[in-house]
Amino acid sequence: MALNAKACFSALISLVFASTCFAQRIEKYYSYNWKETKPVDARFYSLIDKTDSGWYRRDYFLATKRLQMAGLFEDSNSKLQNGYVYYFYSNGKIEQSGKCEHGKKLAYGRLITQMEWLLILQ
Repeated sequence: MALNAKACFSALISLVFASTCFAQRIEKYYSYNWKETKPVDARFYSLIDKTDSGWYRRDYFLATKRLQMAGLFEDSNSKLQNGYVYYFYSNGKIEQSGKCEHGKKLAYGRLITQMEWLLILQ
């Protein structure tokens, strides 16, 4: 019985390790004019994670460590927005939001409230 428990534990650890190894996350740094650059010259930091729905990208202002943009994209290069996208000022206030499908804007410019944003983050 102890041998089976040890084998199950080993299999579980291997499965967790394998799923962690194949998780896809892209990190990039950008200059003030959104050209990819080295971390020391960057003004913006971007995290792009592969999800079941596409690529979820979050851009941050490096100076304030606050969110600049959050949205879902079809591609890892973040060219085709597909879903809701939110833009923020450097002080954390929402600048604009919108919805896109396959890179085409459906509704854009509507400001959302802080309460709506909190619901989105859940």
